[in-house]
Amino acid sequence: MGEIEVVALDDHLPEPQPTAEPSLEDLPSMNRVSDEIARTVFDDAHRAYVEPSHPCHQFRNLQHGVPDDRWQLPEPFDGRTANAGLVFLGHNPNYDPREDVPTITTDYEQWRSFCEARFDAPEDQWDMLYRKYQRIGVTAVGSDFHLGADGLVLEIIRFRSHGGEGCGDPAVLDHEWPLTLAMLRDIQPRAIVVNGRPALDALCARAPELSAWTAGRRLDALEGTWVRASVEGLEAPVAVIPTRHLCAAVGVSNASVNRVAEATREALASR
Repeated sequence: MGEIEVVALDDHLPEPQPTAEPSLEDLPSMNRVSDEIARTVFDDAHRAYVEPSHPCHQFRNLQHGVPDDRWQLPEPFDGRTANAGLVFLGHNPNYDPREDVPTITTDYEQWRSFCEARFDAPEDQWDMLYRKYQRIGVTAVGSDFHLGADGLVLEIIRFRSHGGEGCGDPAVLDHEWPLTLAMLRDIQPRAIVVNGRPALDALCARAPELSAWTAGRRLDALEGTWVRASVEGLEAPVAVIPTRHLCAAVGVSNASVNRVAEATREALASR
């Protein structure tokens, strides 16, 4: 018999080539709002500005103290990713005519970059609401939690207005919810902290189990509790942690924030 030649496999394998790290825009949607949905929100805002028949056109006249050509664009999300599976869901964004935010003349890339970079500044420069969200995240996830990377902030109604004017119009909510749902489908959160009664009521309208669980119960009685519920349009049930509005001038103590944080920790730990 002839000799058998032993060939090393490594001799026939190509040399590994270095690969560049993909950017967020190169990645599929993973705990983040996709470019497709973000662009849809951006384009919808411009239609609302110019089309009188648009359900949200009224917001063009509800930013008192802002010149029309400086009309502030909606703010649909804050942060880049929700790697811990955590979303903080509000009803509508804060409004300040003096704030330096994207306007109707801002292009898409600048607008998106602004939303993503909301929490790049040191925490002591954030609004108080976001600092409370950060506290909840640290308790729930750990000291390495950072809002904007491990948790995202979403608004059900993204348009800005003085005192939340226009947000009570059912036509506005009916128009806004499908895009809110699309963002939630992109992010696929494991837990949603719902900030305030208006946001909770809007979610309850799409989540019968949640509606039944909250029926007849005050928000202060719900603090520190959570429930897993199915939301129409989401593939899997999600843990919902309700809280009174964390920016309320009175009535929301540190103890209340701690109870919400502990309930969030339990919800994320539950499978």
